[in-house]
Amino acid sequence: MDWIAHDYYLPPISYDFYVAASDRDVMRHIDELIRQRGILGVADTAGRMHYLVDARDGLNRGVHRMLSLAFDQGSERVEREHPDPLMLQRVVEETLLAAGMKQRLRGYGILRYLLLQTALDESRLRPLGKGLYPLAAKYYRITTSQVERAIRYVAADAGLRMTNMELIGRLHSDVMLRLKEHMGPGWSFQNTFYS
Repeated sequence: MDWIAHDYYLPPISYDFYVAASDRDVMRHIDELIRQRGILGVADTAGRMHYLVDARDGLNRGVHRMLSLAFDQGSERVEREHPDPLMLQRVVEETLLAAGMKQRLRGYGILRYLLLQTALDESRLRPLGKGLYPLAAKYYRITTSQVERAIRYVAADAGLRMTNMELIGRLHSDVMLRLKEHMGPGWSFQNTFYS
């Protein structure tokens, strides 16, 4: 089991790996790290951070550590890096309508869902067949071939002659450009979104 720890005041610049062969080793490493810093950040596979706070020296001290972390992250930084979910939905809708997609078609809803997912995590863009299609198929309770066909149909109906991969890539780029326009020139997209 590998634990990734970093100083909670700064984004991780480097990663420390601790290999544990037993539960006792895991607990020893966690205890050592949490005693050093008072708080320990652990990243899950999606890149979201989870924090363990040391409150053994008193509940007030633990609460103080949590509040310090929250204030250090800064609400301004969060607003700059993470657009409002409603704004993201509006931008995706604008992008699809600008591309000539019809809202009444099933492929429109599927594309809207996929674009929201790729805005949340760009790593889902490739490979489509193993990442995005099964995600949409599960969400809509249809098969991956039905997802692919619905996207092809809505694209053809809009007069767009390109593969699904090209279409989703282009629409994703358009969404990100529109988001940048809404968020301002200093905004840069972060892959870890909505923890």
